[in-house]
Amino acid sequence: MANKRTLKKNIAYACGDVAGVCVFSEKLQNADPEKVAQIIVNIASLQAATKKNVSFSFDRTPKDFDNSKAYRAARSKYFRTAYATLKKDFDESLGEIINDINKLSKE
Repeated sequence: MANKRTLKKNIAYACGDVAGVCVFSEKLQNADPEKVAQIIVNIASLQAATKKNVSFSFDRTPKDFDNSKAYRAARSKYFRTAYATLKKDFDESLGEIINDINKLSKE
């Protein structure tokens, strides 16, 4: 991850692309506008929640550790785990939304 700003922009781009696909499926496949609107609301709430969860902090200080190497290792592990969880949750939620869009085209 380069930085939080880039991550937030990528989240917005991904959600925007999925919303665009949803709108295209409404126009091209005559999908139910109410269902499409609900999916777009779900995409927007996913984007807002994920962007909000991008910022978190390590709750310990260097004084809590024996040396700075142990602190850096624990901090690095914490952030790797936190970002992996964020990515997993985002991917799962986006997958559910994409399945909902696919169901639109089958109706």
